[in-house]
Amino acid sequence: MAQDAKRAISSRRFVSPSFNDIRLILNTAQIMSLVKGGPLQLVTFDGDVTLYDDGASLIPSNQVM
Repeated sequence: MAQDAKRAISSRRFVSPSFNDIRLILNTAQIMSLVKGGPLQLVTFDGDVTLYDDGASLIPSNQVM
């Protein structure tokens, strides 16, 4: 909601969210979680598929963990 107020993402009918829209949403979620002391530990958006294969998830045995 914080980013939607600035970027009107939910109001768009013909323009899908961009990579930057998603990146800003996830960055905001991480910051808000840290400020509120919430349970969020890690959110990633691997747009260039360097951390994990397309459609896959990070698993505990992954080197970046």
